[in-house]
Amino acid sequence: EVAFGYKGLQIQLYYSAGNLSTLFNVKYSSKVTETFDCVEPDDVEGKIRKIIPAGFSCNADDFASLLEKEANFRPFGTLLHTYKVDMSCPGFQEYHARLQTFLMWFIETASFIDVDDDHWDFFLVFEKYNKDGETLYATVGYMTVYNYYVYPDKTRPRVSQMLVLPPFQGEGHGAQLLEAVHRFYCTLPKVQDI
Repeated sequence: EVAFGYKGLQIQLYYSAGNLSTLFNVKYSSKVTETFDCVEPDDVEGKIRKIIPAGFSCNADDFASLLEKEANFRPFGTLLHTYKVDMSCPGFQEYHARLQTFLMWFIETASFIDVDDDHWDFFLVFEKYNKDGETLYATVGYMTVYNYYVYPDKTRPRVSQMLVLPPFQGEGHGAQLLEAVHRFYCTLPKVQDI
């Protein structure tokens, strides 16, 4: 992407590893203040604010204080091979709002899903690691599955979105996630086909 109207533009967008607390800041050395050939400078900050959910930090000190809370983060949902969760899990809706922003940064034609529709299933992958004697979790990726209705009383699950974050790509996490989700649905009698 090219942003018009700025010199030395820097967009800082950081996420914590586990709960995805967000730091967002825009810096530049100068900005066109007048209309330039009838074109105004791009509203970079406004466009990004439409994607990231409210509650992000705008300065590094606030963000650093949120990082201290990472030790308290635990994955949402029920552990299968991955974590299966739905929107009724406390705190998950806010977490998912932060998580799905990654789709916009890494998938060109991505869009947000309607989380008020209860036909969605969510599957999460986390890395469990130790740092200074504490067990921490890092978000690796996730998948959303929509359960279509099949007359008279069955469903047909279909993968809608799947993303493995760049630091974890090429390690087989996507294939393992897909296999785990397939095994999960194979055990459900209400599933017509996968």
